[in-house]
Amino acid sequence: MIQDKICKILQDLLKIEEPIAECEDLTNIGLDSMVAINLIVALEQEFDLEFRDEDLLLENFRTLEKIGTLINERQLEQVVYTEESEY
Repeated sequence: MIQDKICKILQDLLKIEEPIAECEDLTNIGLDSMVAINLIVALEQEFDLEFRDEDLLLENFRTLEKIGTLINERQLEQVVYTEESEY
C-alpha cells in the first residue's frame, strides 16, 4: 500500500506512466535534486509525517524500497512518541 502511494507520487512528479520497480535507481528515470524536494514535500503531506534533517539525503530517496523503509521508520516513531506522551 505504501509502495503504491509512493509509486503514484513519483509517476506524477516524473510524468511517467510505466510501473517503477522497487529496487530501480530513481536517478536513472529522472529523479534529481529539484524533483527530490517536491517528492519529500508530497510524501510528508501524503503520509502526515516530517522527515528529519539527516533524512534529507538523495541516497535515502534513490529507490522505492529505501523510501518505503524511511517512511515506515518515521511512522513507527510517531506511534511510539504518541503512546509515550499519553502517560
